[in-house]
Amino acid sequence: MFLLGPAITEARGIGTAIVYVGSVLVVLWLVTCAEVIIGRRALKTGGPKLAWFLIEGAICPGLMANVWRRLLLMRCHRMDAVEFFAPTLSAVESGDVLLRLEAYLADLEEREAISTTDARVFATYRVMLGRSEADPTHND
Repeated sequence: MFLLGPAITEARGIGTAIVYVGSVLVVLWLVTCAEVIIGRRALKTGGPKLAWFLIEGAICPGLMANVWRRLLLMRCHRMDAVEFFAPTLSAVESGDVLLRLEAYLADLEEREAISTTDARVFATYRVMLGRSEADPTHND
């Protein structure tokens, strides 16, 4: 938008640029609002704080580009990436992630570089991704 606005202004005038760029920014802001509202539970952030981020995005559209990064950075506790995205994955996606994690765990075991913490975390990942230790579909 920072390049499109000046280019349209030069080619068509300020009025046309405001209409084009403004309409695109409104759509981007509405999509951002919808995504923030939908992801509110995963963010575990209160409504006033989310509302403030959306108001900032309306006032300064450049902030919309970083709204997710800013929301994630303000979280007061550490969250594992798997813990964050696991609830949003389909069964196929969960299976794919789990296969990659299993390959990584097997590599650690082969190199004898696995700790009890690694094994415990991996067991937690299996549960998060929908497969328990006793799952008969799991092939070691």
